[in-house]
Amino acid sequence: MASVTIEKHTSGSASAQYRHNYRENENNSNKQIDPQKSNLNVNLDTRFSTAREAHTALKARVAEVDEVLPPIRKKKDRVVAVCFELPAPRAGMNYEDSVRFLKAAYEAIVDRFGQENIIGSTIHADEQHSYIDSKTKKLELSRIHLHTMVVPYVEGKGINGKAFVTRTLFKEMNKLMDEVCMREFGYTYQDGSKQASRGKTEELKAESLLEQAKVKESLNREIHTKTNQLTEYDTVLEMQTRQIAQNDTAISTLEAQKQELGKEIATLQQQKELFQENTNKVLEELDRARADRDKLKEEIDELTGEKRAQEIVRGERLKEVKISRVYKNMVLVPEDDFIAYANQRQSQTKLYKEKQAFEQEKKQLEEQARITKRNFHAYEKYPEMVKELEKKQQNLEMEIQKQARYLADQEIKPIMNALEQMKLLEKVNDYMNQRHYDDWDYGR
Repeated sequence: MASVTIEKHTSGSASAQYRHNYRENENNSNKQIDPQKSNLNVNLDTRFSTAREAHTALKARVAEVDEVLPPIRKKKDRVVAVCFELPAPRAGMNYEDSVRFLKAAYEAIVDRFGQENIIGSTIHADEQHSYIDSKTKKLELSRIHLHTMVVPYVEGKGINGKAFVTRTLFKEMNKLMDEVCMREFGYTYQDGSKQASRGKTEELKAESLLEQAKVKESLNREIHTKTNQLTEYDTVLEMQTRQIAQNDTAISTLEAQKQELGKEIATLQQQKELFQENTNKVLEELDRARADRDKLKEEIDELTGEKRAQEIVRGERLKEVKISRVYKNMVLVPEDDFIAYANQRQSQTKLYKEKQAFEQEKKQLEEQARITKRNFHAYEKYPEMVKELEKKQQNLEMEIQKQARYLADQEIKPIMNALEQMKLLEKVNDYMNQRHYDDWDYGR
């Protein structure tokens, strides 16, 4: 929001402010000033053109007032000047409108405080620069502004900065600027947001530099973070590149293996065809061999049966003879006897295994029978056990009743004795009373 900024000055700080206002020896130190735009600055108080002239006039005016209304005591930090700093009403206002308003504002200040108390006034258009607003954190453009040096003269008090710069003065100056702005442009100097004044241009510069430093630091941190992320991405990319190269190598190797396998498959295919051809030849030879075998079998069947008869006779004789001879601890027996003996041994082995299984099953059955018998005996004795338990229960009840009677006797007996004694006493009393009456009658 546009508003008037008021700053107090001693004689020394006023001299520095004048050097700033007239741009003397400052271009090298103030980086926000653009020397190429200094020709756009306007000196509204044409009585002075240098800082020395304005400062001399200020001291003369203070001395003049002090002669009439001298201060009680002069302090080293005495306020001898007040600087009104007024920015253009709106951000982005062009040069012509800004100068027009500031000239009208200067004339209003002269009318309000008197020309004799106005010691120098300049419009600065060469300090326009971008800055970061510390409140909104947005990039703003500084406005063309006016510096007007005023002697803080108070009627009846002379030069008195404390009495001159009051809250009422701030309200009065802003109201005055509202009137000027309304007369020139049709709207108020203040935009109605009730936002605090942005302060002096120098303060804005300092805040802007501080905010720029914060933004720079934030950007540096962000750049550092992004750099680290970029490094990580480069690392990942490098790893992926190596992986792609490895995959390409593996693919090349697999392609080579594929070609080798293709050659091997072609070779195997040729071998298969050759094997199939050889197999066909072998099958043909096998068919011929089978035919020769069948033919040979027929020839064998056609042979005379003399040798077969001899073998049959010999076989029958071997069957009749159980043992023909012993050769090197080996007993030769007929084949049928051996087969029968082997079958018998097999049957015996099978029977032996069945016998073992039967014995095992027999033991299990005997154990079950024993358990069943024991349970059966217990079941047979169950009625007797019940009777015995009932008898024990009756005995226990009788014992309980006996104990109860005994306890009752022990508790009732003293009572009964007491009752008997009371009855005996009553009888004795009756007897004594009767005796007393008799004696009384007798005495009478």
